[in-house]
Amino acid sequence: MSKINEILVVEESNDSNIYLYKEGAFWKAYQQSAYLLLKHCNVDYIVKHKYVKYVSTTVFYIGFPQSALRTLFKDDKLEYPDEGRIQISITDKIDVEDYKRWINGNAGKTSFTVKKSIIQNDNAFIIRKLQEFDISSSTPVDCLMFVAEMQKLLKS
Repeated sequence: MSKINEILVVEESNDSNIYLYKEGAFWKAYQQSAYLLLKHCNVDYIVKHKYVKYVSTTVFYIGFPQSALRTLFKDDKLEYPDEGRIQISITDKIDVEDYKRWINGNAGKTSFTVKKSIIQNDNAFIIRKLQEFDISSSTPVDCLMFVAEMQKLLKS
């Protein structure tokens, strides 16, 4: 069984978890996990999708670097069921009808952006993200990427 096929099997029964998969220098969320990540974190990420012939379906996904992981989730919410995968349990269950509308409304586009919530322009949000960022365990590149993300939020 291929990796994407295994991911799709997990996502098919997923209704209240965000699963992230390590792929190179990035973490990726697929299908329901991508939808839940956008709803739960109120982020402005580009959602990409492609038709995968050997599983005969369109696969939706979001990718982001390791440094963004710290800004999206608190460490105590992260579970590591196996190497290369993170599970984040959330309290809200997926709204199946809303998810279907999300998929159907965007299936014809090559990529699309989900607009972030107004709360992200709030200074309190940025201050909280700065307080949560663990500079002592971050690489210089992680720190630069984090600063760039914060600047982007302040400019938007």
